[in-house]
Amino acid sequence: VIGMTSLLLHTGLNDEQRDFVETIRSSGDALLSVINDILDFTKIELGSLELDLHPFDVRRTIESALDLVAGAAAEKNINLAYLVDDSVPPVAMGDGTRVRQILLNILSNAVKFTRRGEIVVNVDAAPAAQGDYELHFSVFDTGIGISEEEQEKLFKPFSQIDASTTREFEGTGLGLAISLRLCEMLGGRIWVDSTPGQGSTFHFTIVAQRGEALPPPYLHADQPVLAGKRVLIVDDNTTNRRVLVRYALRWGMLPQAVASAQEALDLVRHGHALDIAILDMSMPGMDGMQLAHAIRKMRDAQALPLVMLSSLGQRQKRTDEDGKLFAAYLHKPIKLSQLFDVVMTLIGGDERQRAGAQPALSSDVRLAVELPLKILVAEDNRVNQKVVLRILAYLGYQADVAATGQEVLDALERQDYDVILMDIQMPDLDGLQATRRILERFPEQRPYIIAMTANALRGDRERFLAAGMDGYLSKPVEIADLARALQQSRERLQAPEPKPSRAAARSIIDEAQLQSLQQVDSAGTQGLLHDIVHHFATELPPGMDALAAHCGNGDVVAISALAHRLASTALACGATRVAEVCRELEQCGSNGTLWLCGSLIERLRGEFEATRTALQDFVARHESPASALPPAS
Repeated sequence: VIGMTSLLLHTGLNDEQRDFVETIRSSGDALLSVINDILDFTKIELGSLELDLHPFDVRRTIESALDLVAGAAAEKNINLAYLVDDSVPPVAMGDGTRVRQILLNILSNAVKFTRRGEIVVNVDAAPAAQGDYELHFSVFDTGIGISEEEQEKLFKPFSQIDASTTREFEGTGLGLAISLRLCEMLGGRIWVDSTPGQGSTFHFTIVAQRGEALPPPYLHADQPVLAGKRVLIVDDNTTNRRVLVRYALRWGMLPQAVASAQEALDLVRHGHALDIAILDMSMPGMDGMQLAHAIRKMRDAQALPLVMLSSLGQRQKRTDEDGKLFAAYLHKPIKLSQLFDVVMTLIGGDERQRAGAQPALSSDVRLAVELPLKILVAEDNRVNQKVVLRILAYLGYQADVAATGQEVLDALERQDYDVILMDIQMPDLDGLQATRRILERFPEQRPYIIAMTANALRGDRERFLAAGMDGYLSKPVEIADLARALQQSRERLQAPEPKPSRAAARSIIDEAQLQSLQQVDSAGTQGLLHDIVHHFATELPPGMDALAAHCGNGDVVAISALAHRLASTALACGATRVAEVCRELEQCGSNGTLWLCGSLIERLRGEFEATRTALQDFVARHESPASALPPAS
């Protein structure tokens, strides 16, 4: 579910569909975490829980946790917001998954125990010892509050503050107990400030290093396109106004924030110069929809573009009026990156957001062009096979599949592979046993082996690497993680002086096959070898042009048929690598993965030129000068 939803997110979705799919994806993660919570608590008790330290985006970690509770908060009309202080590094080195888990535990309780009002996350940072940072998170809510006596029970396992609370709000009381242990493991602590009837503020700290990464564009203070632009902010919620004003000031904009639709109308009516307006949907008296209609009577869409700000699921079809009333929509909690993209598009004429999902697709498919790899997926579960193959296809790769360790060994005897994605749990030979056999059989030139497993016990990663594996991926496999793992293979696979391939005869042409054709010639057939390779040299160039045309027209039947014919021509004269690419193109036509065709055709052109040169050399050594091949077109 998680893997296929991840793929769905990389297709052409509109903003509302993307929000829904992201919620499905986040909810899938949450369901997985229900089981993981129980396992985590057990591992913590046994001292076997292992942290996974890696760079993580602090803001996105907060946003992903808020996304998981946004639906429940919207049902109760609770406002969600967050603010990250400038002292916080954009990327931190730590266990971002565990940070999100702590936040989610606190946020879930905040939504559960808050009947009305708001929940606000704040983050700041202070220098710690040895160049580290202490990140301080606080989650404020306007909920029921907790007495001092009840606060003592909060962080005990399987404990609720009282029996009536358990009946009304449900829950096991395990989340905060896990959060306490996780904070301690991350070098921090957790506590709460609360007064019954006045809400609560949960605090926790972690110690992390600053991650080495360039800040994203929306964190740059120097934004010449936005500097001096005037933005009208209309929202009855004080926190939302404060968040939007702070973001606008960060980019050098001139914000004018008001708490009611009537104040906004007064500004517009009196001719205040404005470049963009952000209107909250839910306001007392006149809501954002009514305000937008009133503004349109005084200023058209070109003079003053309007952006609607609403809670999840609050957007209604009647707001659109053929897309002319609002230029863009934003959901709460307000995300800095999304606000930046909208403002840049409407004010700066930024085309990035108008291209839909295609830029991300082109960028990811480019990985296969920059780093061409022959990949074998070793996985016995059919659903997992489908997910991994589709993710690889999204990245621009065609891969083969083996369902057992023995099938992996058999596949390696038939052909070379650059990378093996090796599941650990397989019948016959498991992943570890298969890896050991590979090291024994091919000590000089072996594939780059990446372990795939759902195991998360202490020492597993080290055990896989000690067995000879080169990398590690945890399930469910994520697009970004798989791309990163493949990129890490680059250094070893693209060494300056690679060792000879186990199947060197396959590298360009099959000389044994050509020599057999030459023997047929010597038996009485005149010019058979020359005719076959001449046919190859003259048929492939127009064939490749025709494939490109069929790809542009989306004619999958023609792509499959032509690629099959060209593969047969290539095999007839021993052009093995050309035939392989033609077969991949044939498969693209069969399964409709047209986005791969462009990169494959470019590979085919390169393989053709290399093969043509090799054939010329072979013919020059075995034929008369009159039999030379035609020049390159």
